[in-house]
Amino acid sequence: MSILYIGPYRQNDYNGLESSIYLKSIQTVCNHKNLQLYARPYYTRSDTSNNRDILYYQDLEYLNNQNDSINTLIQHGFVEHLSINPSYKNIAIPILRNKLSKASGYSIIQRLNYFDHIIVGDDYEKNLLIKSNIKKPIHVIYHDLSDAINDLDILNARYDYGSIGNNKYNFMFIGEYESNIDIIHTILFSFASAFRSRYKQALTVILKGTAQNKKDLEHFLQKILKQLNIVNSIDIRIYFSTLNLKDIFAALNSSDCLLCLNQDDNQKLYSNYIARQNKTCLSYKNIPHSLLPCNSPSHIYDTEDVIKTIDINGLIAGLLKISDSTKINNKKDKKNNEPSIGKTVCEIIL
Repeated sequence: MSILYIGPYRQNDYNGLESSIYLKSIQTVCNHKNLQLYARPYYTRSDTSNNRDILYYQDLEYLNNQNDSINTLIQHGFVEHLSINPSYKNIAIPILRNKLSKASGYSIIQRLNYFDHIIVGDDYEKNLLIKSNIKKPIHVIYHDLSDAINDLDILNARYDYGSIGNNKYNFMFIGEYESNIDIIHTILFSFASAFRSRYKQALTVILKGTAQNKKDLEHFLQKILKQLNIVNSIDIRIYFSTLNLKDIFAALNSSDCLLCLNQDDNQKLYSNYIARQNKTCLSYKNIPHSLLPCNSPSHIYDTEDVIKTIDINGLIAGLLKISDSTKINNKKDKKNNEPSIGKTVCEIIL
């Protein structure tokens, strides 16, 4: 039996990292099950100048069409780029881009319902598809950044923020500046409002952006502190970084609570990693939010017509509740209980 996996595993970005997690895990199990695995690259962006070294994948990318027949086709990509082959068992790993929209003359819903099975990375995506009337089996396979990393120097990285991590409870936000500017402003205002007279909480914001972005954000923070009449009594630290893997793990490992409110694609891998570390994640599931028309400046989509925007009072209440809780780290370690990616895929196939 032969399997063909098509995905963005060559890309040196979030989609490429997630694709590599799937591909390596599937390959491991295929080797044990005596299944033949092949791979074909797919690109989610036109700029391919920063792709991964392809040497690791050369053996997988060699396919002798005369001697090997494909039984199962696994496609990992934007839904509008996925298409079934009636000769194979078809499995989709959709990149939803936070929105279900029209694509190529018919809806994404109709397109996904042609597949035999659908694989997603968290319960949020599964529930989104179920609410959108997807009828085919949907399998949730939890995974995070650590599934793709073998370098202990990266996995164990930490930041030394002085008092942060020692005697303060550290809230952490990590993300791209431009795509998260609205939520960053909301987080800064909410944290300052919640902890203006407290001294055991800290907020660390790790961002990727320009020198001008940093200058603008520091100006915004000073404006907030002046508005709230806060002087030297609150611990808010803003750092700009390249957000390479070591920077990301250092930030995640140095946090007590991750603010999983990103408007970019990385939220899933970050939040799953935090859950595995028995730490807390504050997300849209935990705080009140409103649904607004699509012309709102925020960018988290639930459907074609509405988006989520944070209720500031709800975020303040969420921050205070987490900080005051005596059972903050009450999540079970899911590392040994989660289904193996490769095992689950092979169970679907077989």
